[in-house]
Amino acid sequence: PPLRQWLTKETGIDLAGKPVTIGLYIFENGDFTSVDNGKLAKALSVALYLNEEWACEYGGNLDVWRSKDEHGQTPARTFVPLGGNVSVCRFRETSWHSISAVRNGCSRVSMMIEYWQDEEPAPRQ
Repeated sequence: PPLRQWLTKETGIDLAGKPVTIGLYIFENGDFTSVDNGKLAKALSVALYLNEEWACEYGGNLDVWRSKDEHGQTPARTFVPLGGNVSVCRFRETSWHSISAVRNGCSRVSMMIEYWQDEEPAPRQ
């Protein structure tokens, strides 16, 4: 409850009673995501980065884009997944983002806390 209350205060998004899922995401060497605007059924996504040490050149960065068609150019913003840091995202139809390919034989580890608009999604198979 304290995290939910703090996120509500900081984002202005009422998370009371919203279903939540928590997962561990591991991106191995070469793993990435393409440009996407996320699942619009999410009220809010919180990523806690768990690597003790990380450098921009390892890849696995959260890239934010102005449009889906910009991929291959320079992102509008890049966030390095430094251990102990948190990113909070609210996805909209124009919230284009991707995760760059992990390099140097590293594994990028994060815990995702996802609050959903109405119903919790079906479990992944």
